[in-house]
Amino acid sequence: MKRVAERAAERVAETGAEKGGGKVAEKGVEKVMTAPIVFFDIAGENDADLGQFYNTCFGWNVTSEGTIDVEVTAQFGGAIRRDPAEKRLYIGVESIAATQALIIENGGEIEQERFEVPGTAVLCLFKDPAGNPMGLIELTDGKITVP
Repeated sequence: MKRVAERAAERVAETGAEKGGGKVAEKGVEKVMTAPIVFFDIAGENDADLGQFYNTCFGWNVTSEGTIDVEVTAQFGGAIRRDPAEKRLYIGVESIAATQALIIENGGEIEQERFEVPGTAVLCLFKDPAGNPMGLIELTDGKITVP
């Protein structure tokens, strides 16, 4: 699992992909981003418990109807990688160590404890109680912590 996240982070670093103004710079060539991600959902058998997990661990406001009130940013953009099919959201947190404890206490599972990708980011991989694969990226003052 660690290798997967490292490759994704390295891919973003090597392409030079940067978010900003609806455009993506890639190796010095400016391309217009034509189809941004505008919505996400997280599924599980027990939506109420899943909502409580994300509220407790990340402070997200999840309504009884299942809507999530959370800021969505993409400081890294995204990455396509060659691996078994999977999608993984990465959530920015101030302390991965503290968040790992909350994840475990609230029914989640740590797949890969906190690790560093030098020059790129500090990460952790986990599954929520429904088994959805997710990740953490450590933030300092709202920006990605670069080791």
